Amino acid sequence: MSAPAIQLITAYDFIGKVIFTENLPANDLKGFVLSVVKDDLQPKIESSLYDRITEVYNLTYNSATIYTAGQEIAYLDRGYVCVSTTTAGQNPVTHPSKWTEIEIYSVWRDYIKEYLIHRTFAKWLTWGGVKVTNAGVVTHQDTTYSQLSDERRGRLSSIADKNADLAFTKFLKYMHDNRYIVDSIDYTPINITKFKPKTRISAI
Repeated sequence: MSAPAIQLITAYDFIGKVIFTENLPANDLKGFVLSVVKDDLQPKIESSLYDRITEVYNLTYNSATIYTAGQEIAYLDRGYVCVSTTTAGQNPVTHPSKWTEIEIYSVWRDYIKEYLIHRTFAKWLTWGGVKVTNAGVVTHQDTTYSQLSDERRGRLSSIADKNADLAFTKFLKYMHDNRYIVDSIDYTPINITKFKPKTRISAI
């Protein structure tokens, strides 16, 4: 059984990846992210791979820490494992011989995170700003902005879904090309055909 769904991306991760990032509501996004992780990501990948991704997501680096062999860090958007004991401040740039880059971090960064960003954005475009009240289902109206039409929202959501499917298809190809081995660990899925894109992949 895999670990519980956690918020694997934040509003910051959307910057430069999708439109409208300036005013993406962080609090509202959290619910959408958790929904995508639980309902879209976890059913599509092996539980052991999901668990490993949550470990990678939580990696940090502290310049005051002395690291020993086997400890992992995230540094400059890359993941590393320590291969020999460091002194404080010895990072992968200053002392590369003490570190080895881990492949799973790039899998997380280049494929899984991209998938989550676009799938979450698609859901937010569909449901963002929609509230259930005593008066029924309503949308927030701002006096300084005009609301997107349902048609426009639908088109943008469809594009985001296509981008998510493309990211996940690239992930599947990467895993297949590498025989589902990442950092010498076998993540071969029980059912490798269980994911099918919702939409046809084409140039956008």
